[in-house]
This record gives sequence, structure tokens and C-alpha cells, in this order.
Amino acid sequence: PLRCGLRAVSSMVQENANVRYLWGFINESGHVVLPFKYAEVKDFSDGYAWVRPEVGRSPFNISNWMPFLL
Repeated sequence: PLRCGLRAVSSMVQENANVRYLWGFINESGHVVLPFKYAEVKDFSDGYAWVRPEVGRSPFNISNWMPFLL
């Protein structure tokens, strides 16, 4: 579902022999607005979403009104 105008989606990424899924966010038109670079994400709520950049790294919140900073 769209939350705050964005939807979390994953994409398969192959690095050498390893395959993993990275998460990003698309808008209602299907355009990628936050790139596929997060190991884990939660849906937006009140303009913020929880993301973890890589497994083992600390998560943080991002804002849906400043995607150009990410």
C-alpha cells in the first residue's frame, strides 16, 4: 500500500556470486524516488520511515519530503 505517497519495494541485486534483495521506495506513478540501497525498511508513517542501510548497521529514520538527501 502507499503510505505518505510512497511504497516500499525490493529489487534483486547480484554481486559476484551473491544474490540479495535491497529495498527502496516508489511513488504512485511507479518511479523510484528512494534508491534500492536498504537491507530493511518499514512503511512510511507520519512522513517518516525506518530503514537499515546494511545488516549489522544501525537503523535510522528518513523523511519522505527530503529524498534528495538520501
